[in-house]
Amino acid sequence: MLWKEIIGEYGIVIDFAYRSFVWTNEAKGKAAVHCVIIGFSKGTLKKKKIFDGDEVILTQNINPYLVDAPTVFIESRKNPLVNVAKINYGSMPIDNGFLILSNDEKKQCVDENPDTEILLKRYVGGDELINNKIRWCLWLKDTPDPRLIRKSRFIMDRIRNTKQFRETSKRIATNKLADYPMLFGEIRQPDSQYIAIPKVSSERRRYIPISIVEPNVIANGSLLIISEANLYNFGILTSNVHMAWMRTTCGRMKSDYQYSASAANRNMKRPQCFLEEEHCSLLFLCFRGENK
Repeated sequence: MLWKEIIGEYGIVIDFAYRSFVWTNEAKGKAAVHCVIIGFSKGTLKKKKIFDGDEVILTQNINPYLVDAPTVFIESRKNPLVNVAKINYGSMPIDNGFLILSNDEKKQCVDENPDTEILLKRYVGGDELINNKIRWCLWLKDTPDPRLIRKSRFIMDRIRNTKQFRETSKRIATNKLADYPMLFGEIRQPDSQYIAIPKVSSERRRYIPISIVEPNVIANGSLLIISEANLYNFGILTSNVHMAWMRTTCGRMKSDYQYSASAANRNMKRPQCFLEEEHCSLLFLCFRGENK
């Protein structure tokens, strides 16, 4: 909101801008630094320039999003402009890794007691969703037979370690979670199919790899999730229009896209469609396919 103040109150305008680029130097172990360069004044230049790689764009105006467009400010919203499905974070284990399993650890658990396999669920975050990596978690919420937990030395050791981690934390909220060491610290898992959005994804992709996921796959905190996994919501979120809006309004992690529900989803109006909502979404996906 810095630009809103200096442009609105002080009459500053952007004269030129270099869009995000990687800063390089010859230092060893150098950090990955991404920069923008912005020149501004009280509005003496009539022609402005936007530098994007080797391209130079001449324009009458550069707005705070470094695009050739009128000056507007997109603010974070608690309440959306229109009625849209609510986006939440996935569940947070707060376990120091003890409730999360690799393939080898899953095999170790099941080899000890094959009946415990029903207590293990696929565990998916942004990295797993994008790169099809496999991880598992101990999902002991509403366990059909608690005796399975007590009979498994592997699972009981994991629960004890989680309890110890939470008890010794410096955060009071985490200390309280030690009373329930078999459960994730924050549970937001939908009971039906849900839409999963990686919080961070590569800028090299034209589309964020958004998916519809089954409820027995546990989403972690590096995913944003929508419980209402209907085709209309999926079609809007994966549309070319929404991707363009996301690239303009959302922040970046380095130069990668960092999706923001408060900026992108709640600030975007939906197109008016006179067909059934699911038919509209199919049209969006067809247009996307034709414009690759």
